Amino acid sequence: MIRSRNTRRPRRLAAPFALLLPCALLAPAEERVVEIVRLDGTSLSGELRQVFPVIVLKGASGDDALNWSDVLSLAPRGGQAREGPPRGPFRVTLADGSAIDARIVAADDGRAALAFGDGQLARLDLSAIRSIVAAQLPDAARQQVETALADAQSNEDTAVVTQGDRTVTLAGALREVLHTHALFSWNGRELRLPLERVAALRLARPTLRGADCRATLASGEVIAGRVVSGDGRRLSVQSPTLGRVELGWEDVARIDCAGDRLTFLSDLRPTRYEFTPLFHKRWAFASDRSLLGGPLRLGGRTYSRGVAMRSRAVLTYSVAGEFRQFAAAVGISDEMEQRGRADVAVIGDGRTLWDARDLRGGQPPREVLIDVSGVQELTLVVDYGGDLDLADHVIWALARLIR
Repeated sequence: MIRSRNTRRPRRLAAPFALLLPCALLAPAEERVVEIVRLDGTSLSGELRQVFPVIVLKGASGDDALNWSDVLSLAPRGGQAREGPPRGPFRVTLADGSAIDARIVAADDGRAALAFGDGQLARLDLSAIRSIVAAQLPDAARQQVETALADAQSNEDTAVVTQGDRTVTLAGALREVLHTHALFSWNGRELRLPLERVAALRLARPTLRGADCRATLASGEVIAGRVVSGDGRRLSVQSPTLGRVELGWEDVARIDCAGDRLTFLSDLRPTRYEFTPLFHKRWAFASDRSLLGGPLRLGGRTYSRGVAMRSRAVLTYSVAGEFRQFAAAVGISDEMEQRGRADVAVIGDGRTLWDARDLRGGQPPREVLIDVSGVQELTLVVDYGGDLDLADHVIWALARLIR
């Protein structure tokens, strides 16, 4: 069960790691087995005994205590995304990283009103919204929408509307989203776009709001924020955009964490990107998605963060000697099935810190954990393997820098 209490913007807590859980000792009847992955990629599992001020797990050899600042992810046993119909006509992506299936409902205060989850309601300024995309579109229309949004100018809002069996893309300014239509300024005209014809709306400049926790639900939705309470049946997440949202543990597939000690490469802007095509087609790198636009999948697991590259590519970041370790799981994307052969390397200031030869499609990912102390420039390299560039879609899953 998911419930939301109100939509007031929460006060940011002054804490070194914003994922905070008030004291919640789980009663024996509500014991829950979880698996925790630390920042360095090592893991442990056990019964969740306590969640604040530290996490305490009961394992085979006794109790283990962890600080939240050392945790990369927490997943309840059996928690996983389930295939099913969307829970609303639109997938709404928010400025804090949340992504919810929602209906646009009537509002009288000039803000967008979203009904989502189990009777929850959020009233949002447009600055809190990244995009609104129709949840059910024919494959051809979805491809057109993805292309239109990828090609959209970054300084204008975008509306994609259906017209018969095709879509039309408009660039302008989104003024208002109401329960029947959207008001959109285009070429000096004010257009009323009926919601049943809206395939997608994208805001050019949402006001980004940081969130150090992402709770991925079994439905595929994401609630970003910080966990503020919980027990054996449910937990509460304080979202910068949605307010306080209560989740049943049965709805939670996993919780991913990111504190002050952790920086994902996909949050950084590269200083250089070099691509050498084998023939003529050029490939850009991708952040937090595959090169084909889908989720990042390695070894049957879906990852929320990471970088995808195609051979031969060299991607360089300035890290200014601020970090102690670099970690990732690297392999050929599951989208390629058994295809793909590539060589990969991690370079620090011109020196090879780690490499792997002959990565192959269908193999388990290889874990990377290396010392990058003092490194100023960190470079990821994906080179041609034994099959030249055929299906060399390499994913650096959860590529991260650790202080």
